[in-house]
Amino acid sequence: MEFEIVNTKDGSKSVFSKVFDAAYHSWYGAVTENKYIFIENGLVYKHMQGLETIKVLEIGYGTGLNAILTGIYAVDNNVEVIYSGVDKYECPREILDELNYAAFFDAKYIDLIKHINNVQYDTAIKLHEKFTLIKSLASLKDTALRQNYDVIYFDAFSPRQVPYMWTLEVFKEMYKALKPGGVLVTSCTQSQFKRDLKAAGFEVEEIPEATGKREMTRGTKKFE
Repeated sequence: MEFEIVNTKDGSKSVFSKVFDAAYHSWYGAVTENKYIFIENGLVYKHMQGLETIKVLEIGYGTGLNAILTGIYAVDNNVEVIYSGVDKYECPREILDELNYAAFFDAKYIDLIKHINNVQYDTAIKLHEKFTLIKSLASLKDTALRQNYDVIYFDAFSPRQVPYMWTLEVFKEMYKALKPGGVLVTSCTQSQFKRDLKAAGFEVEEIPEATGKREMTRGTKKFE
């Protein structure tokens, strides 16, 4: 089987892809690490700047964990989030069922999580008055990106597994897709990646990570 369910240190589950020889999430804690990198240093960071509506783009939708964390934050904090997730590869429904993220969160989120897992591709679905989700099963080069995102979760497999996702040309497209002041957040700290971010126009910050690693990266689109 291509996929294997694995446990991470915070008790949440992840998926190991035998094709890419990599896990979808950090071994230090799928929920803990993703919440810190993408939610706290991306979504919350922009929300604290006073935005009432936040447009999020995720590159590497994977298991939908970031969408779940984002939906929960939107509901709990009364902020509208319009979320677009793109991935070339589909995580099978039986794998999503085995991950059983609904059991990891408060019972009041069960319906939201089930709805997120059931959303069809290429249709904007309002799952809650504060959370709209659009999923696309497509490669990045075949995806027409809007140029109005506040936050990009760049959650592709690492440059070792998918080097074509980590090129200067890709990050120029990410820069165009963001509003001025928008941010790209990722767990990657590779030196060449950070040089490419800067070359694409981003202001680059290295931020200490929550557990187990030295840092994460946040790139900000400059105001003209």
